[in-house]
Amino acid sequence: MEFLDRNYNASDVGRTNKMSIQRLNSWHERGLITGLKDLEGAGKQGRNRRYSFYNVMEVALAEKIIGAGIAANLAYKASRNFAHAGDGGAIFDQLERFPGFPFHHDKGETAFAFCGDHSFETIIGRDNAFQALDDHLHGIRNLASAPMIVVNVSALFTEICGAMGIHDYAALDAVYGVAA
Repeated sequence: MEFLDRNYNASDVGRTNKMSIQRLNSWHERGLITGLKDLEGAGKQGRNRRYSFYNVMEVALAEKIIGAGIAANLAYKASRNFAHAGDGGAIFDQLERFPGFPFHHDKGETAFAFCGDHSFETIIGRDNAFQALDDHLHGIRNLASAPMIVVNVSALFTEICGAMGIHDYAALDAVYGVAA
C-alpha cells in the first residue's frame, strides 16, 4: 500500500480534489487541515507542505460538505472525524472502519452523515437500501437548527482513488486484509 506511505504535495491534493492550490493553502493557513507534516519553513519558496492520504480524503470530504453550503470550519471538523478516526464499528456494532476509508466494498456503500456537532458512518447494504441510515439518523434528527448532510463516501473514495491512479477495490482489499 505504497499510496499510504507516500507524501503528496499541494499540486497533487489540488488536482485530485479539483481545487486550486490557493484554496488549499487558505484552508491550511486557517488551521483547518489536520495533522499536516510541515517541513520547516513550509509555505516559503523552495519548501513544500506534505500531505498524507488521510489529508487527501479529509479535504475531499470537506469539499463535498462545503459544496452543500456548510461553513468550511464545520466541514473540516466533520471530515477530520472520518479521515483520521475509524470508530464506526465501536459505535454502531458494525464492522471495523479504518481511518480515511469506507467500510469494505463487500459490505455495501458507506454513508457519512453530519449534523451540527455529530457525525457518523454507516453501511448502506445492498439489501436494506436506506433503512440502516434512517435508523441511525433517528437519534440526531432532533437537531432542527442544524442542516444534515449525507455523503456517499464509498463513491467519493472511488473518485479520489481514480484521480490518484489507485484501484479502489484493491486498496480496500489490502487495507482490510481481504484476499483478492
